[in-house]
Amino acid sequence: MMEAEDYDAIRQRVEERFRQRSAFYTHLAVYTLVNIVLWVVYGLTTGMAWQLAARIPIDGLYSFLTIPWPLLIMGVWGIGLVAHGLNYYIRYGGGAIRREMAIQREIEREIALNTAYEKPKNDMRLTDDGEFEVTEVEPQWTMKRKHE
Repeated sequence: MMEAEDYDAIRQRVEERFRQRSAFYTHLAVYTLVNIVLWVVYGLTTGMAWQLAARIPIDGLYSFLTIPWPLLIMGVWGIGLVAHGLNYYIRYGGGAIRREMAIQREIEREIALNTAYEKPKNDMRLTDDGEFEVTEVEPQWTMKRKHE
């Protein structure tokens, strides 16, 4: 049966994982909605760029005003969104599972390097007529540290 402390610790870890996943999905939703609004604003105001460029005689102003500036915002914010997603993946997703498996393999490797199995010795005796007699003894494998 599971102890109450174990249950509470497991519940806290699971709740934290759900909070982090929810935070990522919220970040993704806000990113999507804000960028849709920015592209709509860009689409509505790009048509007015020629009027502004006609009133202000600056060379290259029209081409500057028609640059798709929402791309810049999407790119910079997208880097943060990808970082947020990778953070979740490494801490709680498949990255955490892979990391745990790699750590477990290394622990087993370290144990194997630091300990050796000692093969049991055969219990052989000479009989009265000079032949070897093997006694049937259940082999017992013992672990012994290599450095002892």
